[in-house]
Amino acid sequence: MFGIIEAFVFCPNNINIPLLPYKDERNELLSFPRGRFIGVYFTEELIKARSVGYMVYPIRGYLYEKGERTKASVVHCLWSMGSVIQMHFSTQCSFPLASLFQ
Repeated sequence: MFGIIEAFVFCPNNINIPLLPYKDERNELLSFPRGRFIGVYFTEELIKARSVGYMVYPIRGYLYEKGERTKASVVHCLWSMGSVIQMHFSTQCSFPLASLFQ
């Protein structure tokens, strides 16, 4: 299974190059912080982060099984999470998502 997860993440200080990005809502800067933060990530990103020492606590999300309709399901999920996606991605994200249906 794979999907999109909103998670509370803790990146320890001993990690030299943090893996997970975080977009600050106040100044809209993208950073790769250490410490605690909440973000929306693909499960594959969280699995890799855990393997290098991150602590990940899922809050909510959408999980999928691989199959023919997976691509359409993921795109539908992203559209339905509009407010969360806008928080974490730029508005330019809407064009690539729309192009997946074509």
